[in-house]
Amino acid sequence: MAHAAAPPQGPSEQELRELVMRSDQIRQQLGAMEAQREYLMEVAAEARRALQTLEHMGQAAPNESILVPLGGGAYVRASVAEPGKTLTNLGSGVHAELPSSEAAARLRARVDNLDNAQQALLKDIGRLSDELARASAILESYYGG
Repeated sequence: MAHAAAPPQGPSEQELRELVMRSDQIRQQLGAMEAQREYLMEVAAEARRALQTLEHMGQAAPNESILVPLGGGAYVRASVAEPGKTLTNLGSGVHAELPSSEAAARLRARVDNLDNAQQALLKDIGRLSDELARASAILESYYGG
């Protein structure tokens, strides 16, 4: 007499509990990553505004009045004493006066780095979202809605 194959075993209760805990961890990670993504978007937008102002300032005549962004949507009208020079953050709280073209190049590089960080973060968010969807599907099939 032939033996019938045993029905496939699903995950154990312990494995399901671990999957629930992992799903909670993923949700927390996704929340933190979304907050980080929003922060990166704000910093990149601010850097783009600064770059736009810097490029406009480089075309300004000495003592021409321009609007300078202060952050938070606030601007101040200022006269450009030396349009070809910019006080630029070099990092670690160190600033130096650089030609405006060099300062603009540094800002462009910063914007590019921020954009790349956002893209990498979006990939990670997508990967974790997929993992969460798979875990949710397994849990739903055993525990229901």
